[in-house]
Amino acid sequence: MRARRNEGELGHRPGIYLVQPADMVIFYDKRFPADPGTGVNGVSAVNRVAIVVGEQGALFIGRGVIGPRVEILPLQSIATAPNVEIRRPTHGCNEQVAKFFIRHTHRPAYFEAGLRALLVENLQPLLAGTFFPDQPVYQTDDEYETAWSHLSASLMPMDAIFTIDLDSRLSRFIAWSTDGAWSHVAIHTGDGEIWESVTSGIRRGPLQIYKGRRYRVAAYRHYECLKTPRTAYEANAAVKARRFRPNAYSYRGALKFGWKAFRGDHSHGLTPNSSILQGIWAFVAQA
Repeated sequence: MRARRNEGELGHRPGIYLVQPADMVIFYDKRFPADPGTGVNGVSAVNRVAIVVGEQGALFIGRGVIGPRVEILPLQSIATAPNVEIRRPTHGCNEQVAKFFIRHTHRPAYFEAGLRALLVENLQPLLAGTFFPDQPVYQTDDEYETAWSHLSASLMPMDAIFTIDLDSRLSRFIAWSTDGAWSHVAIHTGDGEIWESVTSGIRRGPLQIYKGRRYRVAAYRHYECLKTPRTAYEANAAVKARRFRPNAYSYRGALKFGWKAFRGDHSHGLTPNSSILQGIWAFVAQA
């Protein structure tokens, strides 16, 4: 695919950018403020990241009448976009990554989460095509027991444990209204023990409290832990230091950030689904 330019080259073709699916096109859009730290010391200001998806061009988060929307930068316009820079990924999964962004053209929050995941090289949700796996269906109790055993065996310290109570209308409403599959989150510190914030304070207990087919439970792993696993000691120290502070959870806070998530704003990362839509978690297993 060719994007013409008056000067410069990419890939031994004078005056032409040769682009391929999943290439990142970084440029400046005057409708938005420049990102902090750009436009100084000789570095051109930029504020948009587009993903090449095919001959039609590159997709990026633009501005609609009532909020963000996914727009397209035509292939022929890439070379003339202000302050344009093209970065080619090294992951080798170009087609799958491009398909993810095409799939979520009409879901700006998921599209933006995909950009965040790509920028930190968290490829798991991009290759899976989604941040939330399909709900499992079990024909027998044995099938459920097998899935639970697999989930338990897959856990590592610092994994996030996301849950939903399928028998609770409130739990299902929270998941739906915050644009995802989950209504609650805990942290696994090792040996099947979890820490979680509830309205009464901090609760520690076994993961087993969520065993049963009324619950759907999934483990996600932070992208940094994929490369550098944490120990149980590190996980316990982390949750004691900052993640689960006493009296940090309240109905008022839950309503505030739940309302933001309902409106499509997941930048705070303070609901379970908004946390996943930061693009930093990779799905591991579920039951």
